[in-house]
Amino acid sequence: MEAQRPCLQELPTEVLVSIFSYLDVQDFKALEQASGRFHRIINDEELWKNMFLARMHTKYFPSCSRSSRYSIEYGERNLQLARWRHSRAITTKYEITHERRTNDISAPGIRQVVFDFPRCACYNEGLVTFLQLNAKRRKDRLVYIQCATPHSCSVMHFNINAVVFGRFDGKVFGKLLTNKSYLSPVIEFDSSHNSCVTAITTIAYEGSSHDWCVSGSEDGEIIWWCDAKLHSRMKISNQTILKLFINPRMTVAIDTERAYIITGMKEVHSLELANYVTATNGGGPKFIQVDFGGELLVLGSSSKLCVVSINRHRDIGFSRKFDSATEILQISIDENTARREAEGAAVAGGDGCYIAVRCADYSVMVFNIRSQTPEIKPQLKLSFHEPLFSCKVNHLILACAFSGMVGLYDAAIGTEVRVTRGTEEYPQFLDLADGHLVIGSGNTLHYHQYASLNQKKKKKPVSNVRGNRWNETVQSQLEVFHDTERLRNEQVERDAELRQRFLGDVDDEEIQLQIALVESETTYTSLPAAGVSYEEEFRRALEESRRAYEASQGVPSSTLAEYASSSFERSESGFERITWTAADQNSLHNLHSPNTGPSSTSGVVVSNMGTNGPDNSPSQIDSDLELAMLLSLHDR
Repeated sequence: MEAQRPCLQELPTEVLVSIFSYLDVQDFKALEQASGRFHRIINDEELWKNMFLARMHTKYFPSCSRSSRYSIEYGERNLQLARWRHSRAITTKYEITHERRTNDISAPGIRQVVFDFPRCACYNEGLVTFLQLNAKRRKDRLVYIQCATPHSCSVMHFNINAVVFGRFDGKVFGKLLTNKSYLSPVIEFDSSHNSCVTAITTIAYEGSSHDWCVSGSEDGEIIWWCDAKLHSRMKISNQTILKLFINPRMTVAIDTERAYIITGMKEVHSLELANYVTATNGGGPKFIQVDFGGELLVLGSSSKLCVVSINRHRDIGFSRKFDSATEILQISIDENTARREAEGAAVAGGDGCYIAVRCADYSVMVFNIRSQTPEIKPQLKLSFHEPLFSCKVNHLILACAFSGMVGLYDAAIGTEVRVTRGTEEYPQFLDLADGHLVIGSGNTLHYHQYASLNQKKKKKPVSNVRGNRWNETVQSQLEVFHDTERLRNEQVERDAELRQRFLGDVDDEEIQLQIALVESETTYTSLPAAGVSYEEEFRRALEESRRAYEASQGVPSSTLAEYASSSFERSESGFERITWTAADQNSLHNLHSPNTGPSSTSGVVVSNMGTNGPDNSPSQIDSDLELAMLLSLHDR
C-alpha cells in the first residue's frame, strides 16, 4: 500500500499558527470555512497572544493594525517588517542651501528639521525650506520661503504649518507656512508679555482651520494665541517658564522647580520636579518628553529616567523610575503615537508607546512607557562597537545612525532589518515614518524611501529628456514611412490608370507621344512659308479664279484681267477711298448674268480709314479678300 500523504490539518497547532501568521487577513475567512480546526485556531485569541508573549516576552506593545484581534495584529506586523526588509531602497540627496549663501562658508547650517511625510521642513537663519517628497518632478520638491528672524529674538519654534518667534521685549511674531501665505511677511501678534519670552510652541489641530500658539515669559506668565490674536492669558508661577507642550486637551509647562498641567486653560495641577529627577545647573530636567495619548510625562537626567502620570482623573503624580549605569545622551519618543489618543485594552497589545534612550557606551534601550507593569524596564537593549550619533523609534522600527550608515532594527526584539550605507559621516538629524527615513547634517539631507518592488513596477516614471528624444525620433521615422507609402500608392494607381487607357500596355504611351509629334510636324509644314508674301498668294488666287471662269463661261479674258489689274493697282496706290461706279456694277452684272435684268448685288464700297502704308496692309488685304470672294461667287 502507498504511504498516506501528510495532511495540513494534522500538523501541530504551533506550526499552523506560524504558517497562518504569514497570510493576509482576507485569507483567514477562507481558512475558517475550509476546516473546523482552522476555524478554532484563527479565532483562538489566547493562542495568538501566547505567540506574542513567546516572541517579545511581553504582552504590551504598540499596535500596527489598530485591531483588537491578536491574529490580525500578528499578520500586519510581519507584513510591515517584510516591506522594510525586502523593499528596494531609493536614496535622494538634497543640498538645503540658498543661492545667496552658496559661497558663504560662515553661514549656519540647518538648525531644525521637522519630518511629517510627505512633507519635510528645514529651518535656516531667515529661511524655511520645504521638501515635497511625493512630488514627481524634482524641481517641484524644493520650495524656499523667506522668513526673516525678528531683531532681538530670544526663542523660536516651528512645525509644518507655522513658525513663531519670541523677543526679549515680550513681543511675539509668527508666520504661516501654508500655500497662500508664502509671500506674506512675519506679523506681530496683537498683544505681548511684560517680560522676555522664554518658551514658545505652536500646533495646528487636526480638523481645525485655526493655528494655535502658546508662549511663556520670564515672570511665569502664559498666553494662548489663536490666529495671531490673544485668546487667554494666565500667570502660573514666579519662575521662568522653560518648556511648553500643547495639545487640544491640555497644556504642559515646565519651569525651574515645577511641572504644570493646565486643562481647559483654567485648571492647573502642579508637580514638584525634585521628587522625580535632579535639576541640571540650577535649571530644569535635562530631557523632557510628553505622551499626550497616554497622559504621561517623561523626565530624564544624566543617569535617571522617570515616567510620571499626568492623568488628573486617575493617578496624577504616580511615577516609575529607571537608573542607568551609563550617561544618558538622548531620549527619543514615538511622536505619532504620542499625539494619538490611547485606546488601551481596546486594541491588541494595549496600544503601547516606545521611547529610545541612547547612552554614552554606544548602546540604545527601548522602553514601552504605557506598559502596565509596576516598574519600567527596557524591553530591548542593543550595544554597538562603533560610535552611535543618533537614534529614532516608532511603533515598529528602531533607527540608529552611525558614521556613514543607518541601521534599522525590530524595535520589539532587536533583530536587524537592514543596513543602509552612504549617509553622512557625522549625522545630526534623524527621523523616520512608515517606509521613509530622513538623515542629514549641516546643509545636506538624505531621503531614503523603502518602496515595494511591486509598487515600482506599477508606477512608471514620467518621460524624461531621453524619452522625449526617443519619441521625436520615432515620430520622424513614422512620417518618412507614411510619405513613402503614399508615393508608392499613388504610383500604383497611376500605373493602373495607364494600363486601362492603353489596353494594358504601359509602353504604348511612348508610341502615342511619337504619333502626336509626327502630326504636329505635318501641321507645321503644311503652313505657307514665311518668305511668300500675301500679295503673291492673292494674285495666284485671282488667276485661278479667272481661268476657271473662262473655261466655264467662255468670257474674254481681257475684260476680267483689266478689271483685276485695275483693282490690284488701286489697292497698292495711296488712295484713301475707292468707290465702284454704276458702270463698274453693270460690268459685274454683265459678268454674272448677261441675259437677265439688274443684279441684286448692291454697290460695294472699300474704305481705308488711314494712310495706306505698311502698317495698314492688313486692312487692304482684307478688302482684296472680299473682292476675291465676290469673284468666286460668279464662278458658282
